[in-house]
Amino acid sequence: MEIKVANGYIRYSVDDMNENELVIDKVEVIKKKQGTGTELVNMVIEIAEKDNKALTLCAYPQDDSIDLESLISFYEKLGFCVEYNDGSSALMRYMF
Repeated sequence: MEIKVANGYIRYSVDDMNENELVIDKVEVIKKKQGTGTELVNMVIEIAEKDNKALTLCAYPQDDSIDLESLISFYEKLGFCVEYNDGSSALMRYMF
């Protein structure tokens, strides 16, 4: 599934192994630092909460505009917790 806004989009899906879990597959923002990423992630959080589904993502820098630690910090501010971090990506789960 995909949600589009003027400055970007977010793709999410139902986990292949667990139909009670949503996975954020990709967040793409055109102009960064405008609040679009937060807006998009919050939209999916609302869907997960409404449908009573768990929510996970794999955080990794898509380009050199952000490093992994900053990306983790971004998601932590939105309520996600790190479950695993290998230094290049981090598995994160939203905590209801």
